[in-house]
Amino acid sequence: MSSKRTSQQSSLISLFIATSLIASILTGCGGGKKPANTSTSTTTTTVTTATNTAATTPTSTTSPTTAPQSTSTMSAATTTLSSVPDAEQNTLSQEIKTFLWGFIDKTGNIVIKPQYEDIRPFSEGLAGVKKDGLWGFIDTKGNMVIRPHYDDVTKFVNGFAAVSLGDRWGFINKQDNLVVGTQYKEVRSYSEHKAAVLPDKTWGYIDERNSMLISPNFNDAGSFSEDLAPVKIDKYWGFINEKGKTVISPSFLKAYSFKNALADVVVEGTDKSPPKDALLDKSGIINYVDSLHARENFIEGMAMFERHSHWGFVDESGKVAVKPHYDSVEPFSDGLACVRTGMKKGYVDKEGNVAIKLQFDNARSFSEGYAGVRISAE
Repeated sequence: MSSKRTSQQSSLISLFIATSLIASILTGCGGGKKPANTSTSTTTTTVTTATNTAATTPTSTTSPTTAPQSTSTMSAATTTLSSVPDAEQNTLSQEIKTFLWGFIDKTGNIVIKPQYEDIRPFSEGLAGVKKDGLWGFIDTKGNMVIRPHYDDVTKFVNGFAAVSLGDRWGFINKQDNLVVGTQYKEVRSYSEHKAAVLPDKTWGYIDERNSMLISPNFNDAGSFSEDLAPVKIDKYWGFINEKGKTVISPSFLKAYSFKNALADVVVEGTDKSPPKDALLDKSGIINYVDSLHARENFIEGMAMFERHSHWGFVDESGKVAVKPHYDSVEPFSDGLACVRTGMKKGYVDKEGNVAIKLQFDNARSFSEGYAGVRISAE
């Protein structure tokens, strides 16, 4: 065999390997992870509802969704192409697409073109966006109202957004004034004029002027609601009032903020029985419930459930509202739920109808009428 023919075959092999590698990188699943509880029953009539994924922290704002793989993907693709001959690089470059984040409305139309490395949901009229490795905020028309200069951000809640510089967190207002300096390891969103913060090893609460209202004495802490907040002392959760006084003793494995005078809690089991879901009133009275009455499982009246490794939704009566034939689902928001089949994501309504076809490489839940989607930036 001539050396020229051998060289040609080697180039073809290099082309095949490079193309296969790039294809495997670019077609990786962009969907969100399945909910935490993935147990299934062997009986086809049994419905297993998904439990709340906040295992130990009721409301965390400093653990945003993992950024998409667009930056690392293009880096890997560039490295692979560097070893391919120039003529073959030209051919492969035409096949490579850059996937970036933009926003759609509830009809599925793109309202803010894909141009960002990552996004946060719209909240109070603003959405966090990542560009050139840094975070800022845009309005609903796509105007950059807070320039990207933060290492991370959360959505705005009660007029404040948590932002990080390096590995420390603080808060800004909508005018981009740093009202609480970036000095905390972790923070929670403001609620009832208080925010839980982690200065060092234990949690406390500050006001909007960064005055420490409740000393950092807790192993974990949730947001105030109806004048009470769940806090963790050692291994158990209880509740404190706005003075920092314990009003319901720590005795629960998990505890969530009060809603309509009741709080969801998980009561420790025994050697013969597993932990139990319960509803707690403000006097400390516990009423045990089944999983369909653990309200933290329900968002907009719908709870995710799994059957035979596929996901759907049940309503509050336990009736199947969306049949379980999706590879993963996310909670309902603005009346629509993001679902995934294979490599593509789209949206269904509460009757199980496909509202926006499954066409996106990745997608997030709707918020204030807009949803972030990752698509080709052509």
